[in-house]
Amino acid sequence: MKLFLFLLVVSLTVRAVALSPSDLSTTVERDMYKQLAATDQAAADSYLATRDYVRVAKEIVASDGNNAANMPGRPKNSSSRYLSADGKDKDIINEAVRLSVNAVPGGNRLPSARENAAAISPKSLPTEAERAKYQVMAATEQSEAESYLVTRNYLRKARAVVDGQGKGALNFSTQPRGYGLRHLSADGKEVAVISEALKLSIAAMSESR
Repeated sequence: MKLFLFLLVVSLTVRAVALSPSDLSTTVERDMYKQLAATDQAAADSYLATRDYVRVAKEIVASDGNNAANMPGRPKNSSSRYLSADGKDKDIINEAVRLSVNAVPGGNRLPSARENAAAISPKSLPTEAERAKYQVMAATEQSEAESYLVTRNYLRKARAVVDGQGKGALNFSTQPRGYGLRHLSADGKEVAVISEALKLSIAAMSESR
């Protein structure tokens, strides 16, 4: 985990490759860049840098990690506001970073979202509604179904820690690969449960030292 955090920090360094609007993947992105450039060049540059970084991450993930060791650092002027609202861009970047970590010789291999999901049975989802939603996703978009399964399972573990007033907190892990906020309730209550479980985990680790 320490190696991952170190490499994640390294990934925040400036990308040395020059960017071009032609690097943008879609017409929608190119039009957005032009709109921003007409009024705010700094914002346009930030948009370009962010979308180009997502493009590179997508290429690495689509190729199952080919050239992951050469994944560039995240540009300093990139901004999360230019990532997709559904969280998919962030997940793509996280997966590309994971692949880049795994590409380091002798590094600690981090499990993918697919591997995390494979270790979980859909039957472990606590409600019929969750199981039904998973089945619908699995029938149309497997990667999204895997992310949903990983996220809901993580929430289930967090609730067990909170409901148990800290029981098992020492073994409560950090957010797994594939975790996505979009699969949690919009009212913030489920996010609060996970935050509380993490606080209990930190407290438990401090007491065990």
